[in-house]
Amino acid sequence: MGTNAFPILKKMMITPDSTLHVKVRDFFRRHPFFKFDLPSQLERQVKVMAVIHSLGPAGKPFVQLLGEDLGKMDVGTEVRIVSLLGMMGPEVEAAVPALIKIANGDNNTLRPWAMNALAEIGFRHPERIKPVFEKCLGDSDPAIQAAAKHSLSMLQYHQQRGD
Repeated sequence: MGTNAFPILKKMMITPDSTLHVKVRDFFRRHPFFKFDLPSQLERQVKVMAVIHSLGPAGKPFVQLLGEDLGKMDVGTEVRIVSLLGMMGPEVEAAVPALIKIANGDNNTLRPWAMNALAEIGFRHPERIKPVFEKCLGDSDPAIQAAAKHSLSMLQYHQQRGD
């Protein structure tokens, strides 16, 4: 698989299930004698994440492609993408600007995930991400404050280890 597959993988990742898709999939699952499996959006996303995670650094262009659309998808998809970025670690530093934008944004569901991913990805450049966490410590939402504290402790852990 080359990088020419990335647009197809991106489409698989961000395209929601249509009402018809859901009804047909449910029909096939209720009638197993058809032996036809139509994967849900979540199942497609899990497969794409596994492929991209297995690519490691070679998946960096795909990460940049996904980063362009963060903020334009449903929250569940964005949470899965942001957590994927965090799992990939420092190889996907190209996603840091998009994650900083999310962490400073107003989507309180996604912000903690973005801070966690930032701590896992950007620890080699604490000067870029530490101010984001410190700003979030003053947020009015206790969940955002807790995520910022956790992310700062993760950042300190990586610094102490010498990563």
